[in-house]
Amino acid sequence: MTAIFQFRVLVAPAPDDTQTMGILALDDTSAVEIAPEENTGLVHFDRSAPSLASAIATATLDLERLGLRPCRPGQRELVTIPEAASRFALAVEDFRARLTGTLSERHAPRPIRKYTVGDEPVFEWPELAEWTRNRIGYVIPDDGPTLDAAGLAMRLRLHIHAGDVPDIDTLTALVTPPREHRRENPRSTDDYSGSNDSKADANEQE
Repeated sequence: MTAIFQFRVLVAPAPDDTQTMGILALDDTSAVEIAPEENTGLVHFDRSAPSLASAIATATLDLERLGLRPCRPGQRELVTIPEAASRFALAVEDFRARLTGTLSERHAPRPIRKYTVGDEPVFEWPELAEWTRNRIGYVIPDDGPTLDAAGLAMRLRLHIHAGDVPDIDTLTALVTPPREHRRENPRSTDDYSGSNDSKADANEQE
């Protein structure tokens, strides 16, 4: 099972015009932001993959093939309802129906005024995620460890490509622990989507 994962990747230095065209030619790249004063770029992805880790890994390789240097992944802070539903691994219309039924309440999150993506209103993700967890009860994935690990992997690759760390192979060997110490990733899309379904089933039984 695959899901759409929305995230952004910081690249430094900033992409030039040719690289920007190459980024936008990728099927699942939604935007590129350039910060000239910092000489950096932010590449926004909507990538289909079995996991967030897989999505970031393939995006990293795509950017490197364009001659860019990915430095750090991050989560997008502004989301539409379809994007939020994807983060919860839920069907868009099911999530929209549940969410819309609560948005008239006094303390419900409000969409950002005068800002839409197509016909979709845009929300601030932290506010929408907290409301969804507390009011509707959907489980929110903890993407922090995946983003941290991906950021470390990106920085390690920068040093490997630069060749500025003597005997770096002894350090890269630390990245893969002995097999008996490995643990299965609990955040596969199958397990994750089931977590909300199980919660809904339990609510119905009550």
